[in-house]
Amino acid sequence: MANFLKKIQGLPEERKKIILWSIVAVIAVLLFFWWMRNFQTRIEALNAQGSNLKFPSLQEELKNLPKFNR
Repeated sequence: MANFLKKIQGLPEERKKIILWSIVAVIAVLLFFWWMRNFQTRIEALNAQGSNLKFPSLQEELKNLPKFNR
């Protein structure tokens, strides 16, 4: 491992940046797939409870807004 790091340290600056951004891109893709999988699981759990969810109607919310006099 130390030998690998020494090899990277000896590379030109541009090459180091390419390696850095490649690693960042791979990690970002992995995190994105993990997030999508987790998100999908949560959506499925919400759909399973879908009949229990009650959302207030827009008309009810508009009636509850405070009235301002000018």
